[in-house]
Amino acid sequence: MNFKIIMAAIALLPITLCAKSYGLEELIAQGSKTNQLLESRRLQILAKEREVDAGESAFAPTLGVGANYLNNNVSSVAMPGETLSGYATLGLEIFDGGRRNALVNSKIYQRQISIFEKEAFEKSLSLNIINNFYTIKISKSNLEALQAASKELEAQLNRIRRFLTVGMAAQEDVDRLQAQYDDNGYLIENIKLEIITNEENLWLNSGINTKELLENHFVEPRNVQYEIYEKTKILQNSALAIGEQADAVASGYLPQIGLNDTYTKSDYNKLETIPGLSGGGFLIDEQNRLSITANLRIFDGGRIKEEREALQYQKMSVASESLHSQSEQQMNFKIANSRLQTTRAKIKSAQSALKASQSTYRVIVKKFENGLVDNIAFLDALQQQTRAEAAYRATLYSYEIAKSIYYFYAGKNPREYIR
Repeated sequence: MNFKIIMAAIALLPITLCAKSYGLEELIAQGSKTNQLLESRRLQILAKEREVDAGESAFAPTLGVGANYLNNNVSSVAMPGETLSGYATLGLEIFDGGRRNALVNSKIYQRQISIFEKEAFEKSLSLNIINNFYTIKISKSNLEALQAASKELEAQLNRIRRFLTVGMAAQEDVDRLQAQYDDNGYLIENIKLEIITNEENLWLNSGINTKELLENHFVEPRNVQYEIYEKTKILQNSALAIGEQADAVASGYLPQIGLNDTYTKSDYNKLETIPGLSGGGFLIDEQNRLSITANLRIFDGGRIKEEREALQYQKMSVASESLHSQSEQQMNFKIANSRLQTTRAKIKSAQSALKASQSTYRVIVKKFENGLVDNIAFLDALQQQTRAEAAYRATLYSYEIAKSIYYFYAGKNPREYIR
């Protein structure tokens, strides 16, 4: 008995999986894990982290080893025929005018830019999923209203056809209802295409292919603390990175001091000798050379100065973009807030319109069935109710989209406010 139950459960498992409904949080979470463009941003962050590590390693001393072999066709007591040497060199930049430090700081800012770019894309991805999610719901609400209207039209069309057979209705009445029924069928197919399109976009963004969506709402915005969003932060860090690059260029006018220590070990062969004198006495087998170098650029035709000024102008340009981005966000935040107020008023209006259309439709249907009004009045009442139902549901879902946009321009992640 238990075995039969288990087998039945296994058989129903694919159906259960296919019928699973998904909510916004699950769709966004899956999209954050599987979206390939978001993964690209993560890899960019790792690349920038390695660049920072490479820049910091420039402060470490360098150690190199090498060897060379020299063969001369002429040898003497002072010049061997063969020389084999091995050496090791230890180098250290003592002072570079702050160039390495500036370059590391620039890389750090660039890494931060990559982090903000990833966060900005993640928020943008969330908004796309949210828009797909509620657009599908709006379309399905329209589809349900059209399908209900189609059933009503079909019933009335069959009724009028029966009246036509007994001479109580004209062919014109049948044709008019038939035209309305066919037009409604076209609208149904068009809405189905919209649903399929948005479902495919939702799958592309989230990585989940689903036909069933749960009901989700956003927290009603109250006392939301405004903060600058990632676009502005990216520009701010870009300006700082360019400023550090300018400082790195300017370091070329400061002294450059380096330390080098080279140890050499040599072996000589094919030495010529003089009676009573060994040729090897003129050659050095081991040597350690310590050198300190200092360089100072005196004149370069103003090249470094011009390069630094060019970078400074770039910094000023990006800083100006950053200020514009802040103003743009503030403008969009105000518009988003106004959109919320407008949509609230629209919900109230749509609710009243739906209530009125339902009342009117109930009255018109009774009159139409009793022959007190013609089919034009009936079709108009049906159309008004269909539109009112779709408009009311669409407005409710549009309000959820409006709330997500409001949180986005408040500098928040809309995902955090899903309930």
